Amino acid sequence: MSTGLHTTITIQLNGENIEQRSFDDTIESITIGSGPDADISIDLDGLAEMHALLFFHNGTVLAEEIGGQVLVNEAPLDKNVPVNNGDSLQIGPATLVMNIQALANEADEVTDPNVDVATNNTPSFDNDDNTDDEELVEFGLDGLIESIQNSTATGAKTHLAIHQVFGTDIIAMKSFTSGDTDIQMGSEIGTKLRFAGKAVAWVPSGFSALSWAMYPFTETKSEWKNEFYGISDTPETIFRWNGNTPVCVINKSWNAFVFTKDSRTSLDDLRAQGKVQESSEGYLYELGEDDAIILETGAL
Repeated sequence: MSTGLHTTITIQLNGENIEQRSFDDTIESITIGSGPDADISIDLDGLAEMHALLFFHNGTVLAEEIGGQVLVNEAPLDKNVPVNNGDSLQIGPATLVMNIQALANEADEVTDPNVDVATNNTPSFDNDDNTDDEELVEFGLDGLIESIQNSTATGAKTHLAIHQVFGTDIIAMKSFTSGDTDIQMGSEIGTKLRFAGKAVAWVPSGFSALSWAMYPFTETKSEWKNEFYGISDTPETIFRWNGNTPVCVINKSWNAFVFTKDSRTSLDDLRAQGKVQESSEGYLYELGEDDAIILETGAL
């Protein structure tokens, strides 16, 4: 899917251009750092192996600190403010000058880029593979809610389906069955070994240099270590299991509301009704069979 942007990044050191990289409208994220697995690898002291992330979506570029500080035009990075054409990103001793050009007919404005939706049923368009693969779907939050509400009477109740929404797009769709493993979001990146496209194991980053000598269907690539992307340096649990019941962990800095086929209830009302339990992690809510919950996390 097109991001609507063509981007050229000029890398400068001490005011001199040392490299220029161009990215077309199919590129949705770029990692920057000193490590060999970074999309833009700059072998300089003062840069973390995975230092920063650029995220491209619907004509907007956002920057995120991963392993080190980022300055935009010599000011501290505000992760909620888009990076604009002509901006300079200071990453350690290097400066990245952004040339961002919008493509024709790609003018949809991004709104509400901070929403995760989880439902204890499986709408017909959901991905039931429980793999790390993510399908991009232009559907929108309102369309997603409508589909969930329309499917509550007939949807299978055997899965917890979680959708991560950015603007009008569902950028991740995964489903889970009950188990002991928490479902988490985070920004940590690791190197995963895959065989014929299937995940095998996490491996040291240097392992990728040997992949050419392995079986042709084996590959290594940098991936997020958690089920969903979040801005926290450490993994943050969004769901755990109580038997077969999924329990949503709501960070106290987030917004949330629960909806069923016929109603919506805010987090404040759930608290007033005693339907959430307070813990050191936040508020805990057991998701019923016909429930769905929206978490406005403030993260992408």
